[in-house]
Amino acid sequence: MYFWSRFFFPIGILGACTGDSGGPLVIGKVQVGVMSFISSHGCESGYPTGYSRVSYYRDWINRNAGL
Repeated sequence: MYFWSRFFFPIGILGACTGDSGGPLVIGKVQVGVMSFISSHGCESGYPTGYSRVSYYRDWINRNAGL
């Protein structure tokens, strides 16, 4: 995976497509990302999909989720 601040880009997996925005990326049983954007070349172009890192927003989620 390539990490960049709030985002990361899994390498070697099939890319997400239009309509997948907001979908989870789960590794094991842990949600690690939320699909954020795809390449302008399309979902089957081989370019990575950008996911928002859940861990980056953990404090905000805990403050606002009402848990």
